[in-house]
Amino acid sequence: MARVAVILMVLFFVLLVAHPANADQLSAQEIFEGMIYYENDQLDKDPGASDFHCKVTQTLQRTGSRTVEVMEKDYYFMVPIFQLHLLDDEPIFYYDSDLLVVTLESSELQRMRDEELNGVDCYVIRSTPVDLVYARFSTIYYVAKDDYRHVRTVKHGSSSEADDITTVLDYAYQAVGPYTFLEQTIAQTSDAEGNPLHTVTAVYSDYEFDVGLDLAFFADYLDKYRPNPIWN
Repeated sequence: MARVAVILMVLFFVLLVAHPANADQLSAQEIFEGMIYYENDQLDKDPGASDFHCKVTQTLQRTGSRTVEVMEKDYYFMVPIFQLHLLDDEPIFYYDSDLLVVTLESSELQRMRDEELNGVDCYVIRSTPVDLVYARFSTIYYVAKDDYRHVRTVKHGSSSEADDITTVLDYAYQAVGPYTFLEQTIAQTSDAEGNPLHTVTAVYSDYEFDVGLDLAFFADYLDKYRPNPIWN
């Protein structure tokens, strides 16, 4: 009888180790979609809103240069996933649910080990292009476990400045009424040896909600230009 009790205890211990009670079974795609729908989830809060507009001021500082480059953009968002950035009334970034499907079909998502980043518990997922020609252009997303907001994005790729670069993009948030939206992003780009190339700081301000956006508003710009999705 004692031997049976010992065996049962050992078996219970093995099962407990192999299948911890709080095991997180979320897939990389579920985490990615949660990240994409973050703004939708914010607008679902009471009182709910269907869209918003804000100003984005980007400042580019090149390493070793005393001059800075500043641009101001308008950012429009409408539920479920309509994102549009305008510079001087010209579209420079667009994303919607159709492009989400394209992103998922053209990339392989892999869940990595969870990490704590600046005191925030994060899911970590890697996105790698399915086409092997572009496989080195990978992106790693750090996603907050509590609400799926971006915490950090690390991109590997190339640019006109270097063939092998890494950009680390960190996100800061602010309370805007009942919502929590972007306040600032800081993107630092370095070459293969870790030498800094430039830093881009973007400040989000002047949020307005329920400004009356509709599909026709976005369609007008899509007739002119539909860029590929590039998460930033």
